[in-house]
Amino acid sequence: MTITKGMSARLTASNGKSPSPDWMATLHLTDENSAQDFAMAADGSGGFEIELTPAQTSSLGAGAKDFAVKATKGGQAVIIAKGRLEVLPDPTQAGDKRTQDEKDLAAVEKAIRDIIAGGAVQSYSIQTTVGQRQLTRMTLEELRAERRQLLRITGKSPDRWRPIKPCFGDYHHYRLRR
Repeated sequence: MTITKGMSARLTASNGKSPSPDWMATLHLTDENSAQDFAMAADGSGGFEIELTPAQTSSLGAGAKDFAVKATKGGQAVIIAKGRLEVLPDPTQAGDKRTQDEKDLAAVEKAIRDIIAGGAVQSYSIQTTVGQRQLTRMTLEELRAERRQLLRITGKSPDRWRPIKPCFGDYHHYRLRR
């Protein structure tokens, strides 16, 4: 599920049972840096809904978020929906629209180019939204391993081979198709 910053978004949640009218629901959006809660309204068919305004979606940080819809009544509470939500940057705003993983990948690729072009470099700094992440004295092989991991995470890996372990025997490599 994706939403775009600065745009309206409608979210619904239901656990398949019709809750009584005195149940309340809250949408919880969390990531490693923040947590935001939004009150949801009953939708009349046993679930809950919320229409996020452009101002509300603008307040969200771009990137992956965990979401959970928690329904409560008195001392009872139940999670009726949970999962991952991708918040896309506002396409009308200026600025770097890459995800943090894409920014990290660019920094690692720059470090690899610097080593190849200029010899040994002692340290690299990668700026993250959490703060400064310092990578010190990484060898070329360590940087290439980090690059491979970030390529897989961002989905930009040209390598379509993936090790698959069968029930018996050694690892075999199979070519995956899109």
